[in-house]
Amino acid sequence: MGSGAPMSPNSDLRVGGIGGGQKGGMGVGATGSSSVGGGMDMGGMGVGAGSAFVQEPSSFGRSNSMNAMYSMEEDDYTNEPPLLEELDIDFSKIMSKTRAVMQPFRTIDPLLVGDADLTGPVLFCMCLGFTLLLAGKVHFGFIYGFFVFGCWSIYMLLNLMTKGEHIGIWMVMSTLGYCLLPIVIVSVLGIVFSLTGIIGNFIGAGAVGWSTLTATRLFVMSLNMESARFLIAYPVGLLYACFVLMTIF
Repeated sequence: MGSGAPMSPNSDLRVGGIGGGQKGGMGVGATGSSSVGGGMDMGGMGVGAGSAFVQEPSSFGRSNSMNAMYSMEEDDYTNEPPLLEELDIDFSKIMSKTRAVMQPFRTIDPLLVGDADLTGPVLFCMCLGFTLLLAGKVHFGFIYGFFVFGCWSIYMLLNLMTKGEHIGIWMVMSTLGYCLLPIVIVSVLGIVFSLTGIIGNFIGAGAVGWSTLTATRLFVMSLNMESARFLIAYPVGLLYACFVLMTIF
């Protein structure tokens, strides 16, 4: 083709497209490769750093925290005292004080006099309520009311009578509660037999005397008030008489 020959638009476009395309392609490739490549490299580095940053706490940081948590000093449960000991429940003391009540003329251990255990009294009050329930008498509220009111009344009376040592309310409740055992036995008999006759009245009177004698002995030994024995026995006997009347009638 000569120099004077006209060139078609397609050829110009083709040449321009080739040249421009090559240059443009080179430019775009250079810039694109540099930018995109750099971006990819940076992105790769960023992702790699990010993955390392995310992976490090999961592999090291979290395990260290867990190890630190498990390495903390924990209580040694094998050396823990038994639950009954923590609750101050000693069945040997309960049996010893129960035997002291069942044997009123036997010498009482001085350690049992000042004992303020409440497990036995709660147990005996519950037994009295359930035995009366088996006999068709629902007297749980009366038992609770008479017992609390009687304990507070005798507690104030004893502290007013004594001059030196004072007695605590818990010891009063413990003593009166343990000495409730003869009346519990009467309530057990009331399930099978009728106690409204003369024999029942004698049994109830004997239970009142038994409980009053034992409780008075414990109070006298605790406060050293031998001369005031009958003054202590009178209100205690009235309290136990209320429980016997509740049991018989």
